[in-house]
Amino acid sequence: MGRKVEFLRTLHKNPTMIKLIVYALRTFMILLILYLLFGIAMLSFQDKFLYHPDKNNNFYECSGFDEYEKVDYNGTRFYYKHLDFSDSVLIYYSGNGGSACDRSGLRNYYEGYQASTLFVEYSGYSEDLREPSIELLQQDVHNIAGFIKNKTKVYVVGESLGTGLASYHAYHSHVDILLLLAPFYSTQDLGIEKFPYYPISFLGIENYDSTYWLEDYEGRIVLLHGELDENIPSTQSQKLFDSLNTKDKHLFIFPYAKHNDLYDHFDTQRVIRHTFLNRSYSNRLEEYRYE
Repeated sequence: MGRKVEFLRTLHKNPTMIKLIVYALRTFMILLILYLLFGIAMLSFQDKFLYHPDKNNNFYECSGFDEYEKVDYNGTRFYYKHLDFSDSVLIYYSGNGGSACDRSGLRNYYEGYQASTLFVEYSGYSEDLREPSIELLQQDVHNIAGFIKNKTKVYVVGESLGTGLASYHAYHSHVDILLLLAPFYSTQDLGIEKFPYYPISFLGIENYDSTYWLEDYEGRIVLLHGELDENIPSTQSQKLFDSLNTKDKHLFIFPYAKHNDLYDHFDTQRVIRHTFLNRSYSNRLEEYRYE
């Protein structure tokens, strides 16, 4: 009791100390409020963080895929180029921005492997009035798997957010080769890495858990990442790679590439090409490995 009285007397004699304490308390309260508001915003508007759809693009009028059939299968839309002579299919899951129509320029990267090609247009994108969600996009994956169920060889490509859906596809259906560009360990782990001082795991944010979905995957998997990627750090690829149990796994981290320019580099083109060549050439991948 005596110490408290002495402390109060000291404060009374030192108004500057009182001002500093009041200032510190106000600053703490402001930071606490901002901290809580940030969490509320992330929880309330998580769809705005995860999904950036172009809702104005008309799926059926996408000129970039004029040579493709525009299919609506059980509510899931996609651009499909069927090869009568092939029992193989290559499926592409895009990133979270724009639309699959915007990726029509990637056809040159993924055609030519004697496989039908399929580009998925996510639910909630391209004039779909629904709001995208993990439930809707996972249903897209199930519908795609149902559509190609008679194919004997399945190649799946995922980019950014699409790497989570590609991993989910491999979790629920057979996939021979999996190519992931700028992948993450999980969206929850990515959030923790980018916001280490916030309890992301307690917010209930939609979690694309690639490492869990790929735990039992036994096929070939190739991971590509730019070391200068600011959206999804390349450490996420390394962590995912280390968690994989398949022996046929390959990691390429290009020291000069960012998140949105992976396709601009010739090394990326070479790795993609060799990924889908006959398995007897699998050792060629080692020629382009970056440690």
